[in-house]
Amino acid sequence: MNHIYSIFALIATIVFIITFLIVWLKKYSLLSGIKYIMGAIISFIIGARILHYLFNPLQYNQANYSLFDFELHGFSLYGGIILSLIYSIIYSKLKKINFWDLSDKICISFAISFIPMRLGCFFNGCCFGRPFNGLWAIKYGLFSFSHKIQIRKYNAIFPLSIHPTQIYEIIIVIIALAFGIYMSKKKKQSGILAIYFSLVFTVGRFINLYFREELPYSNYHIYMKYIYIIVIISILFIIYFLKMFKINKK
Repeated sequence: MNHIYSIFALIATIVFIITFLIVWLKKYSLLSGIKYIMGAIISFIIGARILHYLFNPLQYNQANYSLFDFELHGFSLYGGIILSLIYSIIYSKLKKINFWDLSDKICISFAISFIPMRLGCFFNGCCFGRPFNGLWAIKYGLFSFSHKIQIRKYNAIFPLSIHPTQIYEIIIVIIALAFGIYMSKKKKQSGILAIYFSLVFTVGRFINLYFREELPYSNYHIYMKYIYIIVIISILFIIYFLKMFKINKK
């Protein structure tokens, strides 16, 4: 694993913790924030690894990966999000904290920390895009990870220019956060930021999936399409439910 990726992963983790505690301390204690964030990080890592394993069992067998490997590879973002979401729901119930308020805080921290995380992917050369010859196309070096996949899929002697999908995702998360903050200020209700951020972010990643290279030994593209669709439909249902609840309340 490239040391650059490890450095950016560490930066992303530190940024996530600091930004979360900044917004957390406006309403809650430091100790409770540290307790929550440690549990959230652990549940995220476990969930991300489990979903990645379920998507790519052949990769673990062929590359001798282990489900309990502590190296920084083999994670699926939405597996981490789903398990940390479950953890957050349980934590908020036990500690009698407003779950939607907690969700808003998490989304802000996640969005900011996602930027260095994807920069790490960009410099490491993972999560790369399909062949593309546009003005903003990028190209990794000879026998890089992307080139090895291109040799296998396209018989490419030299590295092909590709979509910078990692940069696309940075743009997506910035747009999603900006829209979430805008809707939150407009509706002035806890959870609105998290709901609309999650919607735009997931729609963006769903679109970006079609620009991202499909690895020959991975089922990532097949399963993630369905997960994205389920998440999008679920969020739209929540938005509809909240609107109906507001109408009935009036």
